[in-house]
Amino acid sequence: MLYTKDQVAEIVAPHVHNLRECVNGGWCQYRRDYSAELRKVHSARARASVVHDHIVQTAVRNLEGVPGIRVPLYHSGRPLLIEIDKKLTVRFKKLDNERRPRNIMTRQQRGLLAQATLPHIEGTMHLVVGYELDQLQQNIAHISLLCPHPTRLSPLWDLPLDDRLNGFDSMPLFTHATQAQDNPANLITIRPDAARKEGRERNGNK
Repeated sequence: MLYTKDQVAEIVAPHVHNLRECVNGGWCQYRRDYSAELRKVHSARARASVVHDHIVQTAVRNLEGVPGIRVPLYHSGRPLLIEIDKKLTVRFKKLDNERRPRNIMTRQQRGLLAQATLPHIEGTMHLVVGYELDQLQQNIAHISLLCPHPTRLSPLWDLPLDDRLNGFDSMPLFTHATQAQDNPANLITIRPDAARKEGRERNGNK
């Protein structure tokens, strides 16, 4: 199911603080665990990947058991999505300086962008919690909730994740959305929480 920007704002409002703290916590852990000298070695892509893993780790630690949140949902043994009120799923991404998420266009990514129905979490809308760094790449300057466009880099809309979710105009989503080229059910395989152990063992982790 797809929701308007206003409807998403209402759904996510009780969870804004928690979502922001997942991003802030992951970034702070990165800054704390890696010295300035070690951080210099990281390329922008490597840094984004490491920070993402710390954000997900923070989300798993802080959101487990929070009412209305199911975390994490697994794909190929790795945590991928956070489910909110059985209506939204969100993933965490770094944004570029134009506040656009960058993706390697795998079948998984195409499915998420096309709002494909996912096994075990039918009926949710797929969004991105994105963060943007300041010009010096030292601090988080902006955190927002994005509705990605199915075919373009620029999102359909950007909802700032501050504590004042009001004053947003309603707008229909995907008026001219493209159909997924493949059967959406085949685009993505998501493990439910019950299969977490199996996924870990298959990847050599106990």
